[in-house]
Amino acid sequence: MAHWRSWPRWAGDGQAGEDCPPISGSSTQTTGSGNNPTGGSGAGGPSPTELTDREVDYSEALRTASLKLMGTLPTLEQIYELADTPEDQQAAKYEELIDDMLDSPRFSMRMIEYWRNVFKMQGDGTMAGHPTREAAPTFAAQLVVENRSFQELLLATSGTCPTYDAQSNTFTAGECSNTNPQSPSAVPVTVAGVLTDPGIHSLYVGNLAFRRNRFYHEVFLCRDGNAPGGAEPTDMPNLEDPCAEVKAPGNYTSPWPMSSIAGECNDSPVNFHEYNTTVVCANCHATWNHRAPLFGNFDAFGEYFDSPQVPVPVEGSPLATREDWLPPGEPTAWKFGMPAANLTELGQVMAADPEVQACAVKRMWNYAMSRGDIVDNETPVPSTVIASLTEAFVANDFKMKDLLKQILLSDDYVSF
Repeated sequence: MAHWRSWPRWAGDGQAGEDCPPISGSSTQTTGSGNNPTGGSGAGGPSPTELTDREVDYSEALRTASLKLMGTLPTLEQIYELADTPEDQQAAKYEELIDDMLDSPRFSMRMIEYWRNVFKMQGDGTMAGHPTREAAPTFAAQLVVENRSFQELLLATSGTCPTYDAQSNTFTAGECSNTNPQSPSAVPVTVAGVLTDPGIHSLYVGNLAFRRNRFYHEVFLCRDGNAPGGAEPTDMPNLEDPCAEVKAPGNYTSPWPMSSIAGECNDSPVNFHEYNTTVVCANCHATWNHRAPLFGNFDAFGEYFDSPQVPVPVEGSPLATREDWLPPGEPTAWKFGMPAANLTELGQVMAADPEVQACAVKRMWNYAMSRGDIVDNETPVPSTVIASLTEAFVANDFKMKDLLKQILLSDDYVSF
């Protein structure tokens, strides 16, 4: 059942980007559980007049919240308990029942399934020697269930590969396999939340680590992988840029100089400066090339090395060098103006990025409102809709469980 409690699906503040021709092998190929049993979908919406005509209905809100949090309808006992509560006390009773659901083992399982769908990874049915694909979703679910900070998803230095026991509803902290690598030439990775998760890097292996870049871009920015990241681009070319002469004025809109990434203008084997009348690849790659090298040192098994382990899509498929992404001396970064020399620093700048913080709120809003994945189903959430939630989320140390409860208690959720 689709309910539209708050706002119609307008374009809002979605940020579109140029569709760049993919580098061979870099297109996103995902796995998952098929249909999203915890996300739902929907399109269209009510008119502004219909929105103002809504009325609070805690019985209906309890029904939809139970389906969301438990995967089942509320029990008859819960239904009668709420119905028999005086009207002026129903808000408190509804909150009490929501608290009970949030403490249920069923909610823990729902959160694991939710993060499996967000990360598009599930199960241990992988090839021999490959790491589990369950650890990252389980860790994300643990942070929600235990009401810990969302920031740990990017900043945690240990315990990022936990296990979950459904019978006891218990998460047990564990270390990832690449903290004690099996390959004699690999080195122990310095843990940085899911940025170092071996299952993610194994699943999303590809040329020049662009599939890994796309994963983190979509999950933490709520933007399609083809949308450039960074500050608002400015109309260029930069006349001091040695590559500017080969670009049509106005077509290159990245805040980075063209010469800051590899290409024909600085004699690199892959020409990220390529363009035509409608597409300038560097509009996206100016960001991707500054970020992807940080993910390049993981091999196909998610183990970490002192040098890149991803291939370059040229004859012979040699392993990459840093110069295949960036000219010598050019630093890596999350976005323009947000440098990061390693994955620990990357986690720190991502955690401090207001867009990443807002994305976490938007994803939880869509989940609660039974909307589809914010990227896959193109269900953007205007910042104005979640402004107060984002402010409270930041002030409350980024606690996802409290955020979800706040949404479930909001007027938007309980009004129909």
